[in-house]
Amino acid sequence: MQRTHPRKRPYWRFETGGALVVSLVLLTLATLTGLTAMQVTLLQGHMANNTREQALALEAAEAALRAAAHQLTAIPGDQLLGQGNKTETTNGEVPGAPVQHTVGGFADLAHAPVYAMEYLPSTVGASQSLATDEAVQPVHRFRVTATGWGHSEHTIVRLQSVFRLN
Repeated sequence: MQRTHPRKRPYWRFETGGALVVSLVLLTLATLTGLTAMQVTLLQGHMANNTREQALALEAAEAALRAAAHQLTAIPGDQLLGQGNKTETTNGEVPGAPVQHTVGGFADLAHAPVYAMEYLPSTVGASQSLATDEAVQPVHRFRVTATGWGHSEHTIVRLQSVFRLN
C-alpha cells in the first residue's frame, strides 16, 4: 500500500495580514503623537509671545508712573495744585477731569504710554493734631493712572498709584 502525502501548501497562504494591521496601528499612533507635539509647541509659542507682550506693556506703564512721579516731585509747592484736576484746565478740557500726559521713547509699541494725574482732596496727616489752636498742614495727594501697550493694541496694562506730597 502506497501512502500518499498531502501536498504542502506554500507558506504565503498561511499569512492573513496581521503584520499589516499592526504596522498601520503603529503608524497611526506615531502620527497622532507627532500632531500632539506640534500643537503643544505651537501653544507654548503663543504663551511665550503673550508673556513678552504683557512684559512690554507693564514696562511701558511703569515708565509712565516714573515720569509722573518725577513730574510731581519737580513741581514747586506753589504750582502743585495746578497739575491735577483741582484748577481749571485749558484747551477746552473739562474742568475737574484728569489731565493726560504722553511719555516718549517707545517707538515700537502700538501706542506711547500715557498717564493721568488726578488731585485728591486734602487730608490731615495721621500724626497731625486736630486741636483748634494748632495749624494743620494739608497733605496733597495725587492719583496717577498709567496705561501701557505692547506691540499689539490689544495688550494693555493699567497701573494706579497714589502720591502723597506735603
